[in-house]
Amino acid sequence: MKFETLRKIEKMAYIEIRDLKKSFSLKDGGNIEVLKGINLDIDRGDIYGIVGFSGAGKSTLIRCLNRLEEPDSGSVSVNGENVVEYPLDKLLQFRSETGMIFQQFNLLKAKNVYENIALPLKYRGTPRQDIKSRVAELLQIVGLEDKVQAYPSQLSGGQKQRVAIARALAANPKIILSDEATSALDPQTTDSILKLLKQLNRNFGITIILITHQMNVIQQICNKVAVIDDGLIAEQGTTFDVFAHPKAEITKRFVSGIFQTPTVEEVKNLKARTKDTVLLHLIFTGEKAGDSCIAGIIKVHGVDVNIVYNDPELYKTALKAAQKLGSEDKTGWIKVVPQPIVMGTEDFGRYSTVAPSFYAKVGSGKGPQLHSDYFLLDERALITLSALHVSFVNELLESAEKVRQ
Repeated sequence: MKFETLRKIEKMAYIEIRDLKKSFSLKDGGNIEVLKGINLDIDRGDIYGIVGFSGAGKSTLIRCLNRLEEPDSGSVSVNGENVVEYPLDKLLQFRSETGMIFQQFNLLKAKNVYENIALPLKYRGTPRQDIKSRVAELLQIVGLEDKVQAYPSQLSGGQKQRVAIARALAANPKIILSDEATSALDPQTTDSILKLLKQLNRNFGITIILITHQMNVIQQICNKVAVIDDGLIAEQGTTFDVFAHPKAEITKRFVSGIFQTPTVEEVKNLKARTKDTVLLHLIFTGEKAGDSCIAGIIKVHGVDVNIVYNDPELYKTALKAAQKLGSEDKTGWIKVVPQPIVMGTEDFGRYSTVAPSFYAKVGSGKGPQLHSDYFLLDERALITLSALHVSFVNELLESAEKVRQ
């Protein structure tokens, strides 16, 4: 038996979930309804995020898709076939074509990396030589060629998750189900795992359904998103539409946690402090998120601008990127991405004055420092800035590398 390289998959097939319901029995004899009628359409090739708070029904939903939990009613159709109606033999075949990765990795502690990845192939009766070549291919894909004989206890969290992803890919899946796969990882490791999943999706067309409670994960990787609340879909659509125009209150809560904007009280205070200025709130969406429009206005019209409120988390991410890129030059200024989306610092105070583009200084002994790419501006005009940039981290790294001096 010879394995093909991960298959290219046609884009337009889809998963259709209709009126899916699931309840669980309680010890006191009662029932709790966890899924109350879920309806979703997922195109093949999507990275589809399902986000919700703890207890919303996310994990139950994803486990119903491959019938690790049996739904009470409703349907899950893949390519027009209802998985809920599959007999056992066909269900097992479907599961073999559906990889799954978990928050806690679920690796066998007594098995090494090779044995963990090979396990699903052994269950399928794959010849030994084919298993060997397939595992080698998968280790190369996930970047762990040198860990083939290592045991889980010898691996970092990110490495364990890469092994779990390789195992999920072993049988050439058409679909990957990810249940909080990055929740136990630090931010840097999370970014690397998301980048790997995105590469698998882009290179091989694998459909990824990703369960998370972290909206920044949705922001980085998903092209579509559904927000689940109390067993129902509160809102769904493209990531751009949901982030830019959230309608449900639960969605607004998630989005506000990423793109910080001033409260009404803060806006009133700003106006009171600067009575002779114009206060603008700019939201950059889609392709415009990468434009240096503020810098252009300054240069062309000579307008004085002071950016007074923005997202410190994006700033911190940018400085980490600058530190990484500047590792060879421990004392130099690294020019980082001329886009009006990376600003603000808690060290300078909430209403700090930072220009759209900046240099980040690394190796100063006190951590990264800021230097304006243009100039520090006075308070005759004020701009509050919120940014929408779905693939911010990857594009920041790529752009910073290009403009590094």
